[in-house]
Amino acid sequence: MAARALREIGRGARPDMRGLLMTPGNVTRVADQLARMRGAAMKVGQLISMDAGEVLPPELADIMARLRDQAHFMPPKQLRDVLNRAWGADWRKSFQSFDVRPIAAASIGQVHRATLKDGRDVAIKVQYPGIARSIDSDVANVAALVRMSGLLPQSFDLDPYIQEARSQLHEETDYEREGHHLRHFADLLQSDEAFEIPEFFPDWSTPEVLTMSFLEGRPIEAVSDATSEERNRVSEALVNLTLCEIFEFGMMQSDPNFANYRYLHNHARMWFASIWIFTLHIPWQLGADFFLRHLLDGDPASNTLSWRWVGGLHTKGKTYLARPDNIAKYTEGRFQPKNLAKFAEPLTETVEHPLIPLLTPQEPPEGPYLMLLTEDDLSADSLMPTSPAAAIGLLATHGRSPNPIAGAVTDFAEGAMNSALEPHGKRAQSAEDWSDPLIEAARNTGVKTIATAYAPVGPTRSRLDRAEPLLRDAGLSLNRIIRPHDTITWPHARAGFFGLRKKIPSLLSQLNLATQPRP
Repeated sequence: MAARALREIGRGARPDMRGLLMTPGNVTRVADQLARMRGAAMKVGQLISMDAGEVLPPELADIMARLRDQAHFMPPKQLRDVLNRAWGADWRKSFQSFDVRPIAAASIGQVHRATLKDGRDVAIKVQYPGIARSIDSDVANVAALVRMSGLLPQSFDLDPYIQEARSQLHEETDYEREGHHLRHFADLLQSDEAFEIPEFFPDWSTPEVLTMSFLEGRPIEAVSDATSEERNRVSEALVNLTLCEIFEFGMMQSDPNFANYRYLHNHARMWFASIWIFTLHIPWQLGADFFLRHLLDGDPASNTLSWRWVGGLHTKGKTYLARPDNIAKYTEGRFQPKNLAKFAEPLTETVEHPLIPLLTPQEPPEGPYLMLLTEDDLSADSLMPTSPAAAIGLLATHGRSPNPIAGAVTDFAEGAMNSALEPHGKRAQSAEDWSDPLIEAARNTGVKTIATAYAPVGPTRSRLDRAEPLLRDAGLSLNRIIRPHDTITWPHARAGFFGLRKKIPSLLSQLNLATQPRP
């Protein structure tokens, strides 16, 4: 790094500190060091990571994203010293078992599972020693480090994050306060069968140690493998809880990390987008990016157009405003929010987005071919007149955004593709350049044609566009086949839905799907 800086100075140029700092090795070392600092560093990092890569540069996102769930454990001796101070030196006599390896670790503490002699199965949250005393100085030091790094845009105001980190850390280090909040939330949700709240045990809790009942559970991502009825039940419960916390309870106990929210009803998505844009005044692009990275059914076209429609950019000047009476109606009076925006001023933009022309429809292959499955269409075999000689599945999930994609989303996409590929004895692959795996698969199969369902826009389309010239150079043809109903429907989808709706009867007739009159 020093040699590179000297070379730039020798040329009369000012060294690019950001470029010098952001080598892969430096990113790793900074993240590891901040994780060792735990409290202040991790809390600032976690707060910044909610914007990192969206408002902030991707280099900082690479660091901060690692701090969302990364912390160094206390050594067993240090853990014993903390518990000796909290409970006395003979505390082990009151336990049947105590697992010294934590089951979780975060910014200011780590969690252990244990069983008391009286049979209570407990989760014990133990605060890192010295965290409370060092909050102010650590936060100030981390803020100085971030500012000096040159990673932040000059227009980015770090002070609100620093103040919030300091405030949150001071509150979170009082575990007795957290215990009382836990008990209060249990009272608020005692009649709600959808949730079970751990029981707070004050007899084994102190300001530095929080003891509660241990509840078995699986990560929320596991719901993606459940039935549609169960997924609906969980999603409704989570949305209702969030709305209750905001509009009824006036307090939130839920984790504010957006990555924990996986499922939203379509109607709730519109409310979400409207509140995001018109009440909170957050750029719509960040919301669209957030949805695309965290929704299992995130689709580049419909997701982007939906956010633009809510903001008045898709159908120029026409917006969607989340109204309290509408929310009250569709939640049967359970939610009656206040202080929502009462007027939705349509968003404007100076950029004109060019239309992407549809490709000329291509006929399904007549001879032997390699079938390509993508996330956009996992049933391409239904378009083909004959079975393929072989199949390949290529994922483009990582291309949805330069920011981190939720694990539930990547797992869902990979699982769905593997299920579609199972009859062909293949597994999903992931690659930035699709030409290499396609050329290799076609040559191994001995075919000259690759057939796939047409992808209109997004990371799948981009990868196909980049790969096609290279496939052509290799003597391979790529057939992108448009479904018949898309071929006749898309030309009418010029703006909003209502223009297309008028055409539906005639479109159904063209597809021979019109309802026949009863005799």
